[in-house]
Amino acid sequence: MKILKQKSKAKRSVLLLVSILLIAGIFYGVFARFTGNWPFTTPPSNKTNGQDINYSPPTNDQKTEGERIKERSVDQSNNETATPPTANQKKNTPITITAANQNNGKFQVRFLIQSLDEGTCVLRLTKDSGSVTKTSPTQALPSSTTCQGFDIPLTELSRGEWVYTMTFTGKSYTGSVSNKVTIQ
Repeated sequence: MKILKQKSKAKRSVLLLVSILLIAGIFYGVFARFTGNWPFTTPPSNKTNGQDINYSPPTNDQKTEGERIKERSVDQSNNETATPPTANQKKNTPITITAANQNNGKFQVRFLIQSLDEGTCVLRLTKDSGSVTKTSPTQALPSSTTCQGFDIPLTELSRGEWVYTMTFTGKSYTGSVSNKVTIQ
């Protein structure tokens, strides 16, 4: 009798394990189907907006047109870089004021020139009939240029509103920017 009881306990254990796995499989199937994680989905079609995608090698006409477009692009870029501006044909470049502060008895102003060029920066401050002019060389950055900076002692500037204009003159580019500052 003892042997029969042990066999029935073993059968029950196996039957219980199979039942649990079967129920878990059913729950996974239902879950996967409704969440879009179904492993047996059909692959997406090769259509884009109702048109088939052509994966075949390009035709001779397509190759010829591609070569023509490349040649036109190269010709355009050669024409743009073939004639650098001369001294009389300087291009205008944007200039940004990056800082304008009054610190430690000085008016400090910094500029960023949006082109890579060697040149000179001239800062002119005007108020009423008076003016102050300072000059600074440029410093090249990776893709732009900056003036090496202007630190004007406040003793050279009277209190009140001043207009300052920085003019950049380089080998290939020129530009200027103006703003107002109130000296306190």
